[in-house]
Amino acid sequence: MKYKILVADDYESNLAVIESIFEESGGQIYDILYAHNGMSACEMAILHQPDLIIMDWEMPKMSGIDAVRYLKGREDTKHIPIIMTTAFTSSEHLEKALKTGATDYVRKPIDEIELLARVNSALQIVTSYKKIIIQKNEIEEKTTKLETALLEIEKSNNKIISSINYAKRIQEAMLPPMPSFESLLPESFVLFKPRDLVSGDFYWLSEKDDKIFVAVVDCTGHGVPGAFMSMLGTAYLGQIIDGKHISSPELILSELNIAIKGALKQDETNNRDGMEIALCVLDKKNQKLEFAGAKSPLIYIKNRELTVVKGDRVSIGGRQNEGNFTKHVIDLDPNEPTCFYIFSDGYQDQFNSDMHAKFMAKRFRKLLQRVHKLPFQEQGQNLNNIIEDWMRHTRQVDDILVLGFKA
Repeated sequence: MKYKILVADDYESNLAVIESIFEESGGQIYDILYAHNGMSACEMAILHQPDLIIMDWEMPKMSGIDAVRYLKGREDTKHIPIIMTTAFTSSEHLEKALKTGATDYVRKPIDEIELLARVNSALQIVTSYKKIIIQKNEIEEKTTKLETALLEIEKSNNKIISSINYAKRIQEAMLPPMPSFESLLPESFVLFKPRDLVSGDFYWLSEKDDKIFVAVVDCTGHGVPGAFMSMLGTAYLGQIIDGKHISSPELILSELNIAIKGALKQDETNNRDGMEIALCVLDKKNQKLEFAGAKSPLIYIKNRELTVVKGDRVSIGGRQNEGNFTKHVIDLDPNEPTCFYIFSDGYQDQFNSDMHAKFMAKRFRKLLQRVHKLPFQEQGQNLNNIIEDWMRHTRQVDDILVLGFKA
């Protein structure tokens, strides 16, 4: 396979160095294009749609960082991975490049081995991305059974295992960034431990009309199959709340159930995949929290008293014909804040081979009761340390996700 690479740098000497590196490494697999400023790089990227862009930071007419920002803002170029080359060495500059949309970076003077390693890694995710898009389109455009599609994904997983780390980065990019949690829920933590590199569990956070929506979702399966389901769940949650303007948690779950069953054609096929979800809607204006769950509970602790609010005994998708969900309303008291916890079943289902036992729900609740008075970051660290010690001699059996916050 021949890859098309766009190299943008205003110094001919730098272009010559990069060109020689590619030639000496086996230039037959690379088709190199050159641009001498950021504006020209943007024009060529739009026209030629390269597989990878190597972008210098400092260039005339348009800087490399501005070019990255522009390309990541376009639908037709935002998928192209970009490696920044820069003489800047501060962590602030590198953080800015990654937050702007760069996939990776190489410091100047350019090291041949480092450049080729990062280029090859980036091109692996390009190959994986193209395969995933083809598989996703096949699922959307054809009426083939999802079980067959997932089987094909599992077979092809052996071929793309070297690039699965980059699939993890794609999924992580879809998760709410921690600054969002710190802004909307200042006192909170997220303990997220995928069993495999990519996860069937995901968490979700949004704000609309002065309400904060926070959810923990456990999808059928692990790894790549579960990650595909998580992509569906993330997309539909956004459509339901932002597009359909539905804000009551039990109605959101009902709409999500309809959407998932339709997407997986479960009325026509034997597919029974689905997801379990705990969804909270925090209404600070009216001082209340609304909760609905599909086989997932909510735990809250107030005045040292722990209360379990059970979710309904139906999942999102699956065998049941309809999903009727219950809304639970909890009054908030600003003078007596309440600690809330939503989670997948991975923590309490984790097995310990020495004790021949699972962690179990009872032990998990006692643990929350014990740590809930600690600052939330310490709570998350305590939960992580305890589960790591619990499964010290045992393989992790499921994705683990626990989310806590105070309101």
